[in-house]
Amino acid sequence: MKSKTSLLHRTGQLLGITPSNTSHLEKMLSGLGSFIAILAICQVTTLVEAEPTQLLLLTSIGAATVLVFAIPHGTLSQPWPVVAGNGVSALIGICCYHWVPGQMLASATAVGLAVVAMYYLRCLHPPGGASALLTVIGGDVIHELGYAFLLVPVLLNTCTLLLAGTLFNSAFSWRRYPHGLQQRPAVNHEIHLDRHAVLSQEDIAAALHQLDSFMDIAMDDISEVIELALQHAEAAKTIPRRIRPASCYSNAQLGSHWSVREVLQTNGEKVIFRVVAGNGTGQVGQISTQNFLGWMRYEVEQKGRLWIKKTAPVQLC
Repeated sequence: MKSKTSLLHRTGQLLGITPSNTSHLEKMLSGLGSFIAILAICQVTTLVEAEPTQLLLLTSIGAATVLVFAIPHGTLSQPWPVVAGNGVSALIGICCYHWVPGQMLASATAVGLAVVAMYYLRCLHPPGGASALLTVIGGDVIHELGYAFLLVPVLLNTCTLLLAGTLFNSAFSWRRYPHGLQQRPAVNHEIHLDRHAVLSQEDIAAALHQLDSFMDIAMDDISEVIELALQHAEAAKTIPRRIRPASCYSNAQLGSHWSVREVLQTNGEKVIFRVVAGNGTGQVGQISTQNFLGWMRYEVEQKGRLWIKKTAPVQLC
């Protein structure tokens, strides 16, 4: 019996079957919102199209609807990925249809270029791949539209979806869309340098249950990220006590409270700084050296788009 249970568990892991942490209410709202959105898109499209008997929809809008209503706070679900991801991909697909010989080669080129373009434009959106493919293999009706396909149905469908997603999710404080409108209960991000609590798998599960929102990341991956972060924190506990011009410092807080400041100038009594990441990015300020020392926790450096603690030992006064 134990062997059979272990085999089932292992098979589930290989197939990607993971436990659901969302409530029944959240699941029902996702389905209801998707129903309303597609119905609205169909209605709007019939009003705009010259031949309402031939309903032309962006087929990938179904996949985009799943993202907007089932994962409203996901990075891939936000307005820019939805509109730009589908729009850019459809444009690439149209160009490939006209300029790349052979349907198979044009299809592969369209999807490949769409993925690269979405990466660089920061609008990665899985349904965009379907939009690119559709413009190549969609048939005469789509091909005759040419670049007008970008307006109807691409732009019309995606904008209607965004409007439906914003209005529907606004009725529920924990589902606000876009993500910038999300309202979460206030979390205490105060730093406790002497805290000795150890996170467990049960703590992570409890946090996910409290959020009651689908997260496109496996529990094991979340646990691994947290474990690596804790190991990194344990490896570098030194708090800098010397402020150096042209260096960057972090307050080591979490979420929207996190901030990185670059020291522009210091004379021993005051520090002039610019916020280069996190809360208040772009702002320039001036505070006393003592207050700056109380604010900062680590000297950091940028690697790619990430900020990490400096590995070199920090000199103390």
